[in-house]
Amino acid sequence: LPQSCWEEGIILTGSAINPCAVDGVREEWKLIMDWCELIIPNVFTPDYGDEFNQSFYIKGLERFDNVNLRVYNRWGQLVYSNNNYKNEDAWRPNNEETGTYWYTMILPNGRDYAGTVTILRD
Repeated sequence: LPQSCWEEGIILTGSAINPCAVDGVREEWKLIMDWCELIIPNVFTPDYGDEFNQSFYIKGLERFDNVNLRVYNRWGQLVYSNNNYKNEDAWRPNNEETGTYWYTMILPNGRDYAGTVTILRD
């Protein structure tokens, strides 16, 4: 299976008959996968003089609603918070300095991410 963002979830089903069992026991299983690999940047460059990397754009996020994102500075102070984070309205820091920031992100399916992102300025 590709390690990328699927348009839809995928359901894998299977069954097996155990010929060694007295009654020829049949086992069935279903595996439901609704997974999307997110590509989270570790650096972006707001106000750098070009149109690239201006915001904290997370590839693959468009599949989700109600994404909870929190960003903290090096002193642990909350500098950005959004309970419905979207790339269309992505974090574009105005007053934050060049440096490394910590983020936590929780998807509606319960999967969570944490890491750092660095802001570089002119």
